[in-house]
Amino acid sequence: MKKIALLILFLFSSFLVLSVQPSFTIEGVGNGKVYAEDPIIQIEDGFGKLHIELNGEPIQNGYEITENGEYELTVRSTILWKDKIENITFERDDTPPRKPAIMHGVESVYFKEAKFELINEEDVTYEATVDGFPYTFNTPIKKEGEHVLRITAFKDNGLSSQAKYTFSIDNTTYTKKEIDMFIDFYFEHETELFKFTDDIDVIVHGKPTEQDIKKTKDVIEKLNEMLPFTLTYKKDASIKFFKNQINMYFTSVDDFSSYGFEGDIVNGEKMVIGFAKSEEVYYEEGITKAIVLVATDITQREREATIIHELTHAVGLYNHFENDPTSILYPYSEGQVMTWNKKDAKMIELLYREEVTVGMGKWAVRQILEPRTVKK
Repeated sequence: MKKIALLILFLFSSFLVLSVQPSFTIEGVGNGKVYAEDPIIQIEDGFGKLHIELNGEPIQNGYEITENGEYELTVRSTILWKDKIENITFERDDTPPRKPAIMHGVESVYFKEAKFELINEEDVTYEATVDGFPYTFNTPIKKEGEHVLRITAFKDNGLSSQAKYTFSIDNTTYTKKEIDMFIDFYFEHETELFKFTDDIDVIVHGKPTEQDIKKTKDVIEKLNEMLPFTLTYKKDASIKFFKNQINMYFTSVDDFSSYGFEGDIVNGEKMVIGFAKSEEVYYEEGITKAIVLVATDITQREREATIIHELTHAVGLYNHFENDPTSILYPYSEGQVMTWNKKDAKMIELLYREEVTVGMGKWAVRQILEPRTVKK
């Protein structure tokens, strides 16, 4: 009886061995997945002897991956002659996608239309919007006005990066005569273009009259309507100003040399009654500091004409229209011209077009403006 029981037990054990299959479950990593954080390989063993390899090297259960790279995991479970083998590949990558970039960059201003070509990064997907609406790259945008392009880049590791670009479509046109006049006027004595690029404090020194102050404030107000930034009147020499500055001195002609004037006060029958020059100029910021001198030993009307004349110089237009007595930049008006004519206003407009940038030479400015030329 005992022999029969042992035989039955042997047969049952043999049946169990023959019927049991190697088994395990891989947890912590999945086939084709990409992980930004450190994955931990966990093998839940069912039956069998485990052997775990990562990129061909044996590892222990619970192994943590801390370095970026591509990985192949091989898990093998063995019961006697029976094997179960499973291979999976995955990646650890904690690097976010690069900030989305546009081929050739994004200009501040476009004429007629703008379209953008994306610089694609491998294994990255993108979504883009213009003014909140989906945008397909290389599609022209033609609506005039200000626009915002937003791009989001996504990687399979779940990380993303974003970029925001602002630009405008401006279809303003000019005659060839206007463009030629501006270029010839500005570059007659200059090789590179410089202008202010941010708000300016106009700091008044000396002893201006009430009429001088009123005229200065009036000119500042009108310039603020023409320029893409704000000029602010200041009258306190004790305050240290850190903004862009135009220091405006009301002083006698005899004192001009004390403020950097090096020319002759009397030129033939004409006397210098005002002066302006840039004092600090940089290739990134443009003009950051200028000086204006207004003579106090002349008539009130001449002083007021000199205020607008020299402030127009100070914002970047240092040449003169020698043959146009209606221009505020005519050097011999003797108080006869008290405001800008259309030519003056056009010079200011062209100088302060956003796409006409600091440091440009004559050829570069022409290249930027010529597409806007119309025949009239």
